[in-house]
Amino acid sequence: MRFKLHPNSRFKSFSTLSPAQVPMLESLAFDGFQQGHDWNTIPLLASPNLCRISFARLKLLESNFLLLPLPWNRLCHLFISPDSSPWLTAAEGLELLGQCPVLEACGLPFRPSSAVVALSPPCRMERLQQLSVVDMHVNVMDPSNPHGTADLFQNLELPRLHTLEYLAQHIQQFAFIPSLVSSDILQCLSLSALYVSSELMTGSLRLVPKLRELRVRHDPFSSTSAAPVYFPPTEFWTSLTPTAQNLDVLCPELRIVNFTHFNSTSDSTLLDFIQARTGTDFAGVARLAKVHVQFKREMQVDIVPALQQAICEGLELSLHYLHKPNSIYSPSQENFPYTKGEMLSDSWGTSSEFSV
Repeated sequence: MRFKLHPNSRFKSFSTLSPAQVPMLESLAFDGFQQGHDWNTIPLLASPNLCRISFARLKLLESNFLLLPLPWNRLCHLFISPDSSPWLTAAEGLELLGQCPVLEACGLPFRPSSAVVALSPPCRMERLQQLSVVDMHVNVMDPSNPHGTADLFQNLELPRLHTLEYLAQHIQQFAFIPSLVSSDILQCLSLSALYVSSELMTGSLRLVPKLRELRVRHDPFSSTSAAPVYFPPTEFWTSLTPTAQNLDVLCPELRIVNFTHFNSTSDSTLLDFIQARTGTDFAGVARLAKVHVQFKREMQVDIVPALQQAICEGLELSLHYLHKPNSIYSPSQENFPYTKGEMLSDSWGTSSEFSV
């Protein structure tokens, strides 16, 4: 059940709907509720089977989401969009997660805090499989920056995490590294961050050998430059592209890639990557099934003719350039290209629409 209301709407109309009238209610989505509402006047929140909650454009007078009268101990899905407020500190996020022992999928927005968090023992989420963290307003390039989500991940144990989405700005280190170090089962990783070095990107991917799906927004910049200048990120592509001289590539089980807002990567570099990952020369490297690339520049070289064989053998290819119609190439179609808007994977249903 989804409620989308004008900011000035009131809860009065919901106060007459009792849990007995919706005994099978499992999911609620609130969109647009603003300040001044008394959440205790919504009997629906006491529905016995309610286990999925999402909030968008939510504005609370209270600073703590735990004050909401929700069945925290029953929630298996919880999503709070970044257009809600207030955002959570790492301490508040850990407190919230600690009240949700059966949580399986979660998306939360975070703000910086001056407080250092150290839990003993750490918060262990036995069932959490999908996590989305939005940390867009933390700038760790500034040494005076308060503590951000690094404290969150350092105090979290996620033994079953297989899907991680992380959005941030101007970072020198990924806050989620502790979670990657402690987990060897992560299969889907989505990263959206400005000014990420190739060295940082490849170092992170080295920790996820079982990765099957990778989404990256913005090219990583070359680690050889003194500042985040976007020369072609050679190290990033070399680490992912198998050759006769480089058989030990990162993410050998990769099947789906989604690269958006790329600019400095050349078409020839992309072609080398796709050809190496769709051929039969490297037995220990999985063949790509889906490739989506969106450039912020015009096409340099048309790489599609060189990939026709891979397309015929099953590759789904989606290429987007400036000043050119968006096209998707698929083996299920006899005439290429055809234009269509679609998601390559249904793994991401959290905060994909919020980007840096």
